[in-house]
Amino acid sequence: MLIANHVSLSARADAALACALGLRLTVPILVDTIDDLAQRIYGAWPERLYVLDEHGRVAFQCGKGPYGFDVDELEGFLEVFVPGAG
Repeated sequence: MLIANHVSLSARADAALACALGLRLTVPILVDTIDDLAQRIYGAWPERLYVLDEHGRVAFQCGKGPYGFDVDELEGFLEVFVPGAG
């Protein structure tokens, strides 16, 4: 899926929705601000998977993607972090 650089938050949200639908994702998708605040705070470039706790703190962080993702590690974490997720 090829998506142009966003010029507005609504365009970014539309792109995220298109990706979620196209990839048939069933997990919540969060969209960064147009000035990339989350990317700057969490170092989420090129891409990274995070799990935040109920207080918004980072509870889990995968390696830099796409090659640093360890889906098995993330799944194992979620099975413990979210009872009944497995």
